[in-house]
Amino acid sequence: MIGEIHLAGHARDEGGSSLLIDTHGAPVAEGVWSLYRHLMARIGPRPTLIERDDHVPAFATLMAERDRAQAELQRLEPAHV
Repeated sequence: MIGEIHLAGHARDEGGSSLLIDTHGAPVAEGVWSLYRHLMARIGPRPTLIERDDHVPAFATLMAERDRAQAELQRLEPAHV
């Protein structure tokens, strides 16, 4: 069972490969938001944590990401009540 979702930014491997490294130092990428929506549609809303361990932006920017996650969850709730 999935009890909590963690979202974080990533960086591309410097070697030019398609490897993505979970850095917790960038905004959540559009592709990650898309995966998040897909997962929430399958399993229903779950508590969500946005991780920023490095390159922490202004508080308002952090809150905007939190608000986006909340909006994604609220969009699903009627279907999962």
